Order: sequence, then structure tokens, then C-alpha cells
Amino acid sequence: MAKYLSPEWIAELDRAAQATDLVRAAAPDLVFVIEHEVTGLPQGTVSYHIVFDRGTARLCAGRAPRADACFTEDHETAVAVSSGSINAQSAFMSGRLRVRGDMEKLIAAQPAIEALDAALESTRAGTTYA
Repeated sequence: MAKYLSPEWIAELDRAAQATDLVRAAAPDLVFVIEHEVTGLPQGTVSYHIVFDRGTARLCAGRAPRADACFTEDHETAVAVSSGSINAQSAFMSGRLRVRGDMEKLIAAQPAIEALDAALESTRAGTTYA
């Protein structure tokens, strides 16, 4: 079981993302990058990004060279979203998740994001959050 936000966790999610055809079915032509910034950690902000590229998805550690959208949230919120305690939309509506970037592209990317979320569900279930 990989620890949340660790390099091993990102690598496990990346392998799961590459092993699925769900993203291809949902958005075969999408080119979109989402960066995640998790704040409030002892080591500072941790960033990772997701690259959607014509039916594939990759998860990478660190900041994206160019992101279309960026999600910023504190560690507590990020854990709640990742573990399924709350959904990202609820976190956004309550102000716990901040979003910046191209909102039009983000809305258009929603089917791919949902497909990737479904593909990563079992991997996230094995995540340790302590």
C-alpha cells in the first residue's frame, strides 16, 4: 500500500491509468493537463499533474510544464477527496478546493476526468493516508 502523495503512490496511479481503456472511450481526442497542489504539509506544497493526451492519461510527480487547469487544496481536503469522504465538486462549492485555469476546457474534460477517477478507484482504495 502506497502512502498518499508519495512517489510510489503517483507511480501506482500512473500504472493504473495506463492500464485502462476508460479514458480512451470517454475522450479519445482530449489534450488537457491538470495540476494538483496540496498545501499545508510539513515539507511544503506537494504537486503532481495529470496529462490527458488523445485517449491516454499519465500521472506525473511535480509541477506541470504547462497546465490548463490547477486544483489547489489543503492536505485535509485532498485526503477527503482522494478517500471519497467528499467529492471534488462539494469541496469546490464549499471553498475548500480552488480551481484556476481554462474553465471551459475543464468542463469539456469532465468525461475523461470521471473515467480516470473510475479507473483509479481500486488503486486509491489501497492508499494509506497516515
